[in-house]
Amino acid sequence: MRTRATFKVGEWVKLPEGGTAEVLGEEQGFVKVRLDGESVGLYPPERLSAARQED
Repeated sequence: MRTRATFKVGEWVKLPEGGTAEVLGEEQGFVKVRLDGESVGLYPPERLSAARQED
């Protein structure tokens, strides 16, 4: 059985290509993330994983 990953707005996630990004919300089944500055990306939730933001 496959479950869908869910992420909260403001949560940090690990990107498939490396690095982390902040979750901005969901759009048409994809997770919307802030990549750098004003750049935004959409990723399928199964390609992302939770990441802890270090202080």
